[in-house]
Amino acid sequence: MRICRRDSRDTAAGQRGWDNQWPADARGFTLLEVMISLAVLSIALVTVLHTLARDVDLTIESNDLTTASLLGQVRLAQVQAAGFPPLGQDKGDFGEDYPGYSWQTTVTSGGSLPGVRKVTVTVSWRQNEQPGEMTIELYLTRRQGGSIQLPGGTLPGGGTLPGGLKIPGVGDTRM
Repeated sequence: MRICRRDSRDTAAGQRGWDNQWPADARGFTLLEVMISLAVLSIALVTVLHTLARDVDLTIESNDLTTASLLGQVRLAQVQAAGFPPLGQDKGDFGEDYPGYSWQTTVTSGGSLPGVRKVTVTVSWRQNEQPGEMTIELYLTRRQGGSIQLPGGTLPGGGTLPGGLKIPGVGDTRM
C-alpha cells in the first residue's frame, strides 16, 4: 500500500503537490516477484490437472477390468453348471446390461490328463474407442466317485488336498 502525504510547502506556494516518498517501513512485492510466483503456481496447477486426468483414466481402466473379470467368472460358472463341456468354441455377448462386452469360450483337452478339459473364457470390450481384453482359464474334470483321476492314481478325500485345502466343486454332488 502506498502512502502519500501532502507537502505543506507546495501548498503555501500555491502548488498542489504530493510527497511521493515511500515510508521507510513500507513493504510490498515487486512486479518480478509477482510474475515468478504466478509462473510457479501455473506449473503446479498444470501438474495437478495432469495427475487428475491420469487418475480418471486409471479409474475407468480399473472399472473395465473389474467388470470384465466378474463377467468372465459368470461365463465360467455357466460353463461349469452345464456339466462336463464338449470340445469347441462358442461366442456371445452379455446383453443390454453390459453393452460393448462380449465373450468367447474355448474348450480344449487337458493334454496328457484324461478326463480334463481346459476352459478358456476371453472377455473383450470397447470403451471410448479403447479395446480391452481379459482371459480366464479353468480346468474341469469329469466326476468319478468324488475323486480326481490322475495318471499316477487318484486324489483321495473327495477333493481335499494335504493340509485340509478343499478343491471347490470336487466331492460335492450338486452338479
